[in-house]
Amino acid sequence: MLKVLTLNIAHGVPSIPIPLPFLLPRRRLLGHLDRMADLLARERAEVVALQEVDRAGLFSGAVDPLERLATRAGYPHLLHGPHLHLPGVCARGTALLSLRPLLEPEWNSFEADRAVDKGYVMAAVEELEWVSP
Repeated sequence: MLKVLTLNIAHGVPSIPIPLPFLLPRRRLLGHLDRMADLLARERAEVVALQEVDRAGLFSGAVDPLERLATRAGYPHLLHGPHLHLPGVCARGTALLSLRPLLEPEWNSFEADRAVDKGYVMAAVEELEWVSP
C-alpha cells in the first residue's frame, strides 16, 4: 500500500491571513516549517504533495522551505515546479517529496491561461515488489 499525504504549507506561514514569510522573524518562520516537518516525519507517507511552496529568495526571507522540510522530515527525493519564478525574488509553486526516487518528473504552469502562480507537478514512483507472507 502506498501512503500519500498532501499539505498546503502556505509559504511556511500558516498562522497569518496573508502569508508573507519575509515579514516574519527568521526564527519564527523556521519554527513553522519545523512543526510541518515534524508532522511529515510522524506520518511517514511515501509521497507528499505540497502546495504554496517557495525556494530561497527575497519573498521567502532567504529560507528554502522545500529543502528545510525535505531534510528535517527525512525525504531524500524532491521535485519543485516553480509556477511563478522571478530569479532572486521568488520561486513559488507546488512540490513532491518522496522516500522513493521520483521518475519522469514534470511540471507545468497555467500562466498561459491565467496570470497567477498556479500549476502542477507530476512524477512516477517505482512499485515495491510484493513479497507474499
